[in-house]
Amino acid sequence: MMAHPTPEETLQLGMEMTRAQIIDRFGGRPQGAISPSRTTATVVVLTGHRPLNDPTHPVDGFTPDGILHLTGEGSRGDQEMKQANKALLNAKAEGRVVLVFHAISGTRSRKTYRYIGQFELDAEQPYYLTDAADPNGGTRRVIVFRLKPVGEHADGIPQLPEITPPPSTTLLTPARTERMTAYLAEPIDSEPLGDIGIYVDSARIHRLAEPYGERVRPRTTIVRREASLTAAFAAHLQRLGHQVVRRQINVPGVRNPFITDLMDDTTNTLYEVKNSASRGEIRTAIGQLLDFQRFLDAPALGVVLPSEPYPDLIDLCTGLSIEVIWPVPDTGGFTSSKH
Repeated sequence: MMAHPTPEETLQLGMEMTRAQIIDRFGGRPQGAISPSRTTATVVVLTGHRPLNDPTHPVDGFTPDGILHLTGEGSRGDQEMKQANKALLNAKAEGRVVLVFHAISGTRSRKTYRYIGQFELDAEQPYYLTDAADPNGGTRRVIVFRLKPVGEHADGIPQLPEITPPPSTTLLTPARTERMTAYLAEPIDSEPLGDIGIYVDSARIHRLAEPYGERVRPRTTIVRREASLTAAFAAHLQRLGHQVVRRQINVPGVRNPFITDLMDDTTNTLYEVKNSASRGEIRTAIGQLLDFQRFLDAPALGVVLPSEPYPDLIDLCTGLSIEVIWPVPDTGGFTSSKH
């Protein structure tokens, strides 16, 4: 039978303890950020292990509504609601107390933690799912728990910015396009784009980098190639008199909004721009277009590529009612699978 935790009155807000002291007092595991105990009715949560711009984990912290957002356990691949994550989800039902500590100093194995306070999961929305970078490359799905303090709590955990939808349209310059290798959550400023005037939604751009744990090197060549193609195709559409924008898509239950590549408002066509005409990139584009289409007003679909793809890939897209567009170097214009 599980014992009761150490009396709350002996654990003062702001108290500093090492992990060894926390384990000695409450039990739990020597590793992991979520530590359910087999000897006391507690789940100990340890935050502050990772840098604020770590692309593999959303930033843990408080939002202005007083909710503590906490990334679940699992450093590679999609996180699952099992083991420590499941223990936190079921803590209240199992009579466990959730105690939150925040790292303040020391190395990874010998950190000192400050006791922040007792928390419980938000009853209406205990967690949500969002995307993050995978250390092995690509993206993965992570669990983000939403915890509310039980009584007072100590300071020390970072504050997350308020999530406010950006204006419907702002302007982006070529200089800002070149800065699309910016750090996580660095906003793009709005400035005019010369004679072209591409209208885009304000967005937060994630760093494209080597797998986490290696030396971080932005993949500027890929980003600039795609950005250059996006700007060129947008200019092409605007010379035809079309209104070109980007759309922000807010999915219920998902914290971060998605930003489309290009939207032709004149023809109601959604375009996904890729830096390669490879099979993998085209498959990815198809998935993104079909995903985003559900949240828009039944747009037509198109994928913009830097060169003509293999005929079978054009057939694949045509069978899904997706137009394929690529540049014509000799003319400076574009052609498509419809022509």
